[in-house]
Amino acid sequence: MRRLRLRTLLAVLVLVTTLPVAAFAGWLISRWSAQQQALIERQNIEQARAILVAVDKEVESTIASLNVLAAIDEIDAPDKADFIRIATRILELHPGWHSVRLIDNSLELVASTSTAQGGSPLLDPAWARQIIQTGRPAVSRVVQDPVTDQWTISIGVPVHPASRSPSVLGAKVYARMFNDVLQRQKTPLDGVVTLLDSTPRIVARTRNQDKYVGQPPSHDFVEQANQAAEGSWRTVLLEGTPAYSAWSRSQVTGLTIGIGLPAAPVDEPLWRSFLALVTAGTAVCGIGLVLALFLGRRLVATQTAAAAAARSLAQGQALPAFDSRIAEAHDLAEGLRDAAGILERRLRERDEAQAEADRHRAARLEQETTARRAAEALNRAKDEFIATVSHELRTPLNVIFGWVAILRSRSLDEAKRAHALEIIERNTKAQVRLIEDLLDMSRAIQGSVRLALESVDIAAVLEAAIDSLRPTAEARRITITADAPQGQAFAHADPVRLQQVLWNVLSNALKFTPQGGRVTAEVTVDHAEAVVRISDSGEGISPEFLPYVFDRFRQEDAEVTRTHPGLGLGLSLVRHITELHGGTITATSEGKGKGATFTIRLPLRQAAPASDQLRIS
Repeated sequence: MRRLRLRTLLAVLVLVTTLPVAAFAGWLISRWSAQQQALIERQNIEQARAILVAVDKEVESTIASLNVLAAIDEIDAPDKADFIRIATRILELHPGWHSVRLIDNSLELVASTSTAQGGSPLLDPAWARQIIQTGRPAVSRVVQDPVTDQWTISIGVPVHPASRSPSVLGAKVYARMFNDVLQRQKTPLDGVVTLLDSTPRIVARTRNQDKYVGQPPSHDFVEQANQAAEGSWRTVLLEGTPAYSAWSRSQVTGLTIGIGLPAAPVDEPLWRSFLALVTAGTAVCGIGLVLALFLGRRLVATQTAAAAAARSLAQGQALPAFDSRIAEAHDLAEGLRDAAGILERRLRERDEAQAEADRHRAARLEQETTARRAAEALNRAKDEFIATVSHELRTPLNVIFGWVAILRSRSLDEAKRAHALEIIERNTKAQVRLIEDLLDMSRAIQGSVRLALESVDIAAVLEAAIDSLRPTAEARRITITADAPQGQAFAHADPVRLQQVLWNVLSNALKFTPQGGRVTAEVTVDHAEAVVRISDSGEGISPEFLPYVFDRFRQEDAEVTRTHPGLGLGLSLVRHITELHGGTITATSEGKGKGATFTIRLPLRQAAPASDQLRIS
C-alpha cells in the first residue's frame, strides 16, 4: 500500500483550494466568451438582413423599370423596331444593365437590344418559364455570357399583350452591379459580404470578386443555409480564414446574403484572458506550496509523536508524553475509540460494493437475454425462409408433375396439349427464377458478384424491363406507364444487372397491385444523379415493416400459405446490386392500401461515349 507524506497532503490541499477558484474564473470567461459570440452572431444576422434589403431594393428598382417598359404599346406591335429603340434609351439610364430582352411563351427571343436575331439564346430558361407559369417577377441564377465573358443575372416581369399569349420582359444585369451595391454598404472591418443566387452560386463578393463569382460556396455553407432562411455559425472562409458567419435569404427574390467576420479579433481577447488566468493560478499555487512546506515541518513532528503514542497503545504500553500546540493532536486518543465506527463504515461500504456487483450481474444477464432473443429471432427467420423455399419450389413442381401425367394419358386434344405445355413452361421458368434468386443471393453473401460496366442509357434499360413485363400486366389488367425520355440519363453500369434491378422492382410492384391498378415509372436527373422512381397503387407497406423491406429472408407475410408468392430475396438483391453500382435505393409508403414508391439513385455519367454499345438481355 502506497503511503502519502503529510507534506504531500498539504500540497494537495493547496491545489484543491486554488484549482476550483481557477475553474470558476475559467467558467466566467467561457460564459463571457459565449455571450460575446452570441452578440456577434446577432449583429451579423441583422447586418445580413440590412444588406439584403438594399439588394432587394435594387432588384425591385429593376422590376419597376421593366414594368414601365412593359406598359408601352410597342411591345404588342409586330415590328419590334420601336420597342428596341425605347428599350435602348432605357438601357442608357441603367449602366449596370447588359441588355433588355422580350421572350415569348415558348422561351424564344422575340427582340433584344443586344441582337436582332431570333432563336433561343437563354442560358438559364428556368426563370422565364417560372414567370410565365406564375405570372410574377423572377430572378435567374448567375451565368457567364459566352460573348462578353461577363457574369450576369436576368430579372424579368410578365407581359400580357392583347394579341398574343403571355410573354416575358427581362433585363440582363451585370453581376458587378450587385458588387457595387455590396461595396456601398457598411460592412464589418476585414469582413466579407457575399451575394448568392438560388442555386446557390456566388453572384458578387466584396473580396476576390473576380476569383469566386460564379463559383459555389463552401459545402459547409450550403448545408447550413438549406436548414433555415437565416442563421449563423462558426466556419472557414473561401480564403481559408476562420470566421463567424451569418446568412439571410430573401423570400421575394431567392437571393442570399452571407457575411463572414474573421474570428481572430474576437478570439484574441479571450486567449489573453485565459493566459492571464493560467499565469495567476500558477503563481498562487506556487506560493501555496511554499507555505505548505514551511508548515509541514511542524505538522510532521507532531504527527510522528502521535504515531509513536498509537503504537504504544496498540502494544499495551503507556502512552509517551508529547506536547503540541495543535489541538487536534490531543484528540487522537478519542480517535482510537472511534475505530469501531470506522469498521462499521467499512462493512457498509462492502455491502454497497456487493449491491453494485449484483446490479452489474443483472445488467449482464439482461444483455445475454437480449442477445439470445436476437439469435432466436434469426433462427425463426431461417426456419421460415426454409419453409418458404420448400413451398415455392414444390408448388411449380406439383403443377409440372400433374400436367405431365395428364399429357402421358394422351387424352388431350391439340389445343389442350398446347395449353398444358404453356403451363409447364411457365412453371419451369418460375422454378428457374427462384433458383437464380437463390444463386444470386449466395453470390451476394459471398461477395462474388461481378459487374461488366459500360455506358448505359437508363431509360432504354427501363423500357426493356417494362416490355418484358407488359404481357403480365395486361393479363392482370394493370396499367403500366413510363416517363423516361432516352438519351438524357447515362450511368456507368452493367446493363444486365441494371435490367435485373428494374425488372425486380417492377415485378414486385405488379405482384402487390390488384387488377385495374396502375404502375408508373419515370427517369429524372437530380444534380449528379440519375433517379428512377417506380410507384404503384397496390397494397402498400406498413410503417412497422418499412425499415426491413430490403432485409434478406424478411417478408411482411411470412406464412407459407400467404397470398403472394416469392422468397423475399428480390428486393435484397436489388439493394445489393444497386450499391455495387455506387447507388442507393429507398422505399416509401403512406401505409397499407396506399401504394408504395421505390426510388433508385445512380451516379450520373454526363454523356454516352460514341464507342459504347448498350447491351440489354
